[in-house]
Amino acid sequence: MAETAEKTYKGLVIQLPEKWKTAEEKEERIEEAVLFKLAETYPIDVPESLVENEVQAMVCQLYQEMRYKALRTGEINFFVERDIQDQMEDIQKEARRQVKIRCILQEITETEQIQISREELELEAEAMAERQHTTVREIKSFFGENLDMLREDLLVRKTIQRICKSAVIL
Repeated sequence: MAETAEKTYKGLVIQLPEKWKTAEEKEERIEEAVLFKLAETYPIDVPESLVENEVQAMVCQLYQEMRYKALRTGEINFFVERDIQDQMEDIQKEARRQVKIRCILQEITETEQIQISREELELEAEAMAERQHTTVREIKSFFGENLDMLREDLLVRKTIQRICKSAVIL
């Protein structure tokens, strides 16, 4: 199983002709391109129920954004449902891609046995506390003492970093 994942994600070739304003922007664009390419090339079955849930979440978010825009601008859109229906094909494609990426990342994390140490978790909690101008205690209060949600986020980021390191960027 490890060989399958290794053959599938290592050495992805990504061509990025753009120039970036900041190192962070460059890293974001590389991650986006790598994940997009991974979704195109990695063979994995995606449960339809997860895709349907993602479509519903995306439609709800789009609906809320349209309502917020209407409140902010004063322009009432009586055709919100029709506008959403017009975008449904794109929403479904994007939902499938996002679910596929999550499934791929989970599979690679498990196959490669990527883990987050307690030390990494504590360091991230400290960094987050500093960014949020709060205390580690508040961060732990928000996430829960064992920081499970934060651990999951770090696992995803660590997996993405591993995939990006193995990609060939042109």
